[in-house]
Amino acid sequence: MVPATVVGLIPPMTSIRFEWGVSRGKPGSTIIASTSEQATDPTPDLYAYAQTKAATTNFVCFLGKQLAQKGIRVNGVAPGPI
Repeated sequence: MVPATVVGLIPPMTSIRFEWGVSRGKPGSTIIASTSEQATDPTPDLYAYAQTKAATTNFVCFLGKQLAQKGIRVNGVAPGPI
């Protein structure tokens, strides 16, 4: 059985990888990932979702630091409840 966190991280990482391929890593490129307020303030009944969004948020922070020196911005957007 694959943990929910691993399954939840595959789509964001795949789309970031796709975006990287499209932009070819050119300076001025921007990568945007969808995160959530659940990453920092999780609801008890949304544990798997919150864990996935926390991992995505940390990945965005890591990737942003790595790509900043190449002039590429990486942002996470965390919309509130709808």
